Amino acid sequence: MKRAKPRGGYGTLQLQYTCDFDRVDRLCRDAFSRGGSNYKNMDWSDWQSKPWTLLNKWANGVFDPPHGCLYGVYSDHEGLAGVSTLVGVSGVYRSEFDAHTFIGGVRTWISPAHRLYMLVGDYLLPRQIEFAKQHGGRAFVMTFNEESKRIALLLDAVNRQLDSSAEQVKFFGKRTPEAYVGMRLYPHKVRIQNTDQYVVIRSLDGQYVPNLTSIHSAR
Repeated sequence: MKRAKPRGGYGTLQLQYTCDFDRVDRLCRDAFSRGGSNYKNMDWSDWQSKPWTLLNKWANGVFDPPHGCLYGVYSDHEGLAGVSTLVGVSGVYRSEFDAHTFIGGVRTWISPAHRLYMLVGDYLLPRQIEFAKQHGGRAFVMTFNEESKRIALLLDAVNRQLDSSAEQVKFFGKRTPEAYVGMRLYPHKVRIQNTDQYVVIRSLDGQYVPNLTSIHSAR
């Protein structure tokens, strides 16, 4: 369980299935208990038979290094003295359509009380981008469905503004995390794991752009 030094009461850690399952299971139970379609990926009931869930993907090696990794963000503001609390989780893995491309922000979930603190952009994504670079990644992508596509559109709009302005551009009313800089919306919907999705792409070496034509959606 590799930890990054906490900043402002938060820190990140590399989660391992054999020793961190109980912590992630508790987070999934809390997420799923809140209801709504947005939480179905965190379903913990009979997760062994539900391949779309975080626990199933984790158990089946999707996030096993060197092809992938599951990261957690913890808070030192909660729990007993000296005991940190897992408040968020997000995965990254090498894509099947391009060996140089990693898909990040997978099965991301942040506890509601901590969603104002840019934990994804400031903590989880930087670790995932670093992981991708260390394992030969030249591009980093994030995928979004119909319900979350507004985030993809926002990331693209923010980066278009950054390209044309010397002034700082806000993301959800706050400064734009460095991890989001350079992300642009791919002009076509793609189909990944039998789901039509929107994609934002960030080149990790300033040059490489993955060829996604093989996974264009027919719709």
